[in-house]
Amino acid sequence: MEGYVKLHRKMWDNPYLRRPNYLAVWVYLLTHASHKEVDVMFKGKREKLLPGQLLTSSRIIHRQTSCPHPTVRRVLAIFAESEAMIELRTDRQKTLVTIKNWAQYQGRSEPRIEPRVSHERATSEPQNKNVKNVKEIIVPKGFSEREGKMVEILWDWNMRQAFPIHHEEYHPERVITKYGIELVEALYKTCVEKDNGFYLFNTQIKDYAKADTR
Repeated sequence: MEGYVKLHRKMWDNPYLRRPNYLAVWVYLLTHASHKEVDVMFKGKREKLLPGQLLTSSRIIHRQTSCPHPTVRRVLAIFAESEAMIELRTDRQKTLVTIKNWAQYQGRSEPRIEPRVSHERATSEPQNKNVKNVKEIIVPKGFSEREGKMVEILWDWNMRQAFPIHHEEYHPERVITKYGIELVEALYKTCVEKDNGFYLFNTQIKDYAKADTR
């Protein structure tokens, strides 16, 4: 086995990956995933293994990582279901694992955040050719400009983390609508000052909201 994979620092924002067995399984999946298309036999048929996929089994992972077999099965289930980090397809002997967002986080370069331009603004406002590097902000329907700016900040922040948003309840638009711009701005400032990540921001905001209503 040759080559290397990228490990993003912000993966430590995921509390599961602070547990040795969970981390061992995750690193196993990353380092054993295919980096090119390969033909394999799965469910009695020839199938093309794509980059970010691997054909393995819980017993193989158990032997390679020394994690208890029941633990490996539980970790895979959590990664697939509650964390939405992988997809699983199984037959009687093997499991085909697909690591989500493989190309985005294991590509040749870091993910690039392209500024999103409001079509309405771009076509209605006069363009000043002497002004450079001005980033337009898309304001979601029904949002104020202040709220739209915070949405843009949160999406940009999320994209720099180890794991992108998989659950709709964590989408910045929904978070602001549910908890209010004041609470979101305050917690964002606190998280940045403490060098917390986007994952902790979403887990903490519910607690802040509960405390705020007492």
